[in-house]
Amino acid sequence: MNILVTGGTGFIGKYLVNSLLEKNYTVTIFDNFSNSTKDSLKSLVSKGVKLIDGDITRPSEISNAIINQKIVIHLAAKISVSESIKNPSETFEVNVEGTKNILKACQKNNIKKLIVASSAAVYGESFPNVKLTEESKINPISPYGESKVKMEKEIREFESKHEIDCII
Repeated sequence: MNILVTGGTGFIGKYLVNSLLEKNYTVTIFDNFSNSTKDSLKSLVSKGVKLIDGDITRPSEISNAIINQKIVIHLAAKISVSESIKNPSETFEVNVEGTKNILKACQKNNIKKLIVASSAAVYGESFPNVKLTEESKINPISPYGESKVKMEKEIREFESKHEIDCII
């Protein structure tokens, strides 16, 4: 089965891709290498990973990358809270508009399964000994958290209108 992982060169992505390879999936990483280098992926490439240098904010790039995939796992994001405060528009461009591009590309290419990483930042400040669940109150306190809330909303709206199963 072919799986595309956006942001697959990041910390979580590398471990996920390695696990998928161990389960004999065919994996393609789509990444702009803003948080890593191609050299750091030599071991994954030697195991058969295909690398696509691309950006989720460019619709045609992500649409072309999704061709012939069965599942898309979306990890690509601007993740720095402090950077989101300095440059909220860039955070929203990548996290929200980039996700919308992925959703449209999935629809265009008949992808039926999308798995997306969000963040505990959607819940705001965490308190010791307080367990967060998906039913916890959403209360983002940074542009990063706000972008993830908006991203989740876009995914849910898209899922309700199209034949795609999304897990956040």
